[in-house]
Amino acid sequence: MVKHAQREKPVARTRTPFRARTIVVLGAIGVVLVVGVATWYFLHQSTPVSLAAEHNGGPRLRVDRELIDFGPVKFGQMVNARFRLRNIGDQPLRLVVDPRVEAIEGC
Repeated sequence: MVKHAQREKPVARTRTPFRARTIVVLGAIGVVLVVGVATWYFLHQSTPVSLAAEHNGGPRLRVDRELIDFGPVKFGQMVNARFRLRNIGDQPLRLVVDPRVEAIEGC
């Protein structure tokens, strides 16, 4: 009885590049998703205004500064000032009259 040696067939390696390419594509999609979510989160966090009211029971106005001292100013010279006004209450704030502004002459 003659035994025939069985030949081993070479294993096809065609699936390895496809698997590596799939992993790279999925990794790239994951990175894009993470960057997109992080960008969305930080863009929505850029507003420093908190949604929680600091005062309950109506509107309340907060001014960032109550006094600005320009020092000596020559007659006819224009000066500018900026104030940041915020409603820290839990209801809408409406100004029904012009705010009173007082200019005080110094010595």
